[in-house]
Amino acid sequence: MNKSQRFMNLEGLRGVAAIVVVAYHITTLFYPGIAYGHDPVSAPIQHMRFEDNLYGSPLNVFLSGGFAVGIFFVLSGFVLSIGFFQTGKEAIIKKLASKRYLRLMLPALASVILSFVLLSLHFTANRDAAVAVTHSGLPGEWSFAPNFIDVLRQGTFGIFFNSETYYNPVLWTMMYEFIGSFVVFVFLFLFGKSNYRWLVYAALAMATFGTWYLGFIIGTVIADLYARKKLPFYGGSRVFAAGLLIVGLLIGGYPFGVADGTVYNLIHLSWMTNSANTAVYISIGAALVTVGLLSLSRLSNFFASSRVSRLGKYTYSLYLTHYLIVLTLTTSLFVLFNRSMGYNKSAVFAGICTVPVIIAVTWLFERYVDAPAIKFANYFSDIHHKNRQVKLAALFKQYALNVKPEPMPEAEEVMK
Repeated sequence: MNKSQRFMNLEGLRGVAAIVVVAYHITTLFYPGIAYGHDPVSAPIQHMRFEDNLYGSPLNVFLSGGFAVGIFFVLSGFVLSIGFFQTGKEAIIKKLASKRYLRLMLPALASVILSFVLLSLHFTANRDAAVAVTHSGLPGEWSFAPNFIDVLRQGTFGIFFNSETYYNPVLWTMMYEFIGSFVVFVFLFLFGKSNYRWLVYAALAMATFGTWYLGFIIGTVIADLYARKKLPFYGGSRVFAAGLLIVGLLIGGYPFGVADGTVYNLIHLSWMTNSANTAVYISIGAALVTVGLLSLSRLSNFFASSRVSRLGKYTYSLYLTHYLIVLTLTTSLFVLFNRSMGYNKSAVFAGICTVPVIIAVTWLFERYVDAPAIKFANYFSDIHHKNRQVKLAALFKQYALNVKPEPMPEAEEVMK
């Protein structure tokens, strides 16, 4: 899918979601109550007046890293399947599947190697920062001896199949991204053209209900409806589409922790765990926001504008590298500032000083790691196609040398 065929509005949405992830990690580093509420272990102290009020509030959707990840998964289901639904060509599935592992693995491995380097240089102040923040999880980050063999194993295999993410914690999404992608590919290959695929959708939704894989299934359904110009994407009510968007944002604020004591306790499903409820509601909320964006032309045009959509180019690089900077530069600056400033001023200045570095590292990573990885993955996926062309050329040459010069419709058919 070339640039002119891509959904630039969704590229913009993906980029904005990545920024939300960054804001979430920096903010909750210093104010863990936003992410954990009144949890006496994870957030025993409230550092500002509104910290505990934001937890479980619909407003928290704009600072929810979990909701941003839910958007990533829904968009993956949509983007990986829309080309097939629009053309019906199985070659699209094969091409995407053949390069998926390398596309995800090479940049992820590079981020793990970067983590190894930073950890080996002891460039972190997590434990000292944790004393002031009282963040229970922070001392555990990078509290192990680095091992390069583990780096290679984790970066190439562990993050995709064992959910090993202790070098770069944000890579917990890679297992879902990789396996979820192939669930989509297998479904499209086996049932993408079947009239009974809606029954399969229902079966997959039930099988993945309560997991993050649900987002991939819903994203595929959205692509199916969009390609067939079903409502509300074409000719639907703007009010209805706006309603879906608003409901999606409200649901997307579902907390990562317990829902007790929050407005979301009204929709909490008691027969499922807290994490399962979170995955379900965030996936549904992300899907409704995606549908709303695709259905509302003005909003879609805003996200498709060059200033916003260009963020999509840097999404993966930003996602992979930002937390490494937070665990090194941000914590170190906070500890330094906290010696002479108050807690809140130290947190604010540490966060502000971190942003330019994150931008610079993201730009460098995209240019020298992510972009080359995309080219290599595309080259790898084209090998089979090129080999096929070589075989056809050899067949044509053999045919031409063994017959008299005359029209060769058979050769023309072979070249098709």
